[in-house]
Amino acid sequence: MVSPRDRFLGLADRLRSKASPTQLSGVAGFDVRTARVIVRSRVWTGGHPQTGAPVVTNLEIFPRPHVQGASGGLLIGPITPFYPGPPAGGYTPEQLNPGDAVGFEWVYVVIEADGVERPYKLMRIDTTRPFRYMLTLTALDRKVPF
Repeated sequence: MVSPRDRFLGLADRLRSKASPTQLSGVAGFDVRTARVIVRSRVWTGGHPQTGAPVVTNLEIFPRPHVQGASGGLLIGPITPFYPGPPAGGYTPEQLNPGDAVGFEWVYVVIEADGVERPYKLMRIDTTRPFRYMLTLTALDRKVPF
């Protein structure tokens, strides 16, 4: 059974998608949130970093969240929490903070309107609000994420 909160999360997700360049349905949005936010992960087939072949996956946060500068990094959000379907949507805290198992690496990549990929590290994920998550990211010193 879908709760009233789950129904509202679905509505919030649809409304947030109006600020993105495109919606999942392919209908144009307002195009005011131009920065892309991606959780990029890499798993090594050998079970340890630098052993075997790397398998890279990207999880792009959609609808695109608001990205604003904060002291020492970025504040990202709101991001809709997971809600069951149909259609299901949103993100779990585990998707936004995948963890650090052996042989697994991950980084946030923010691609702003200039098209340059910039790597960031998750400093904090705020899951205290019922209808949104907020992320605090700090820039990584290295030029290439991996």
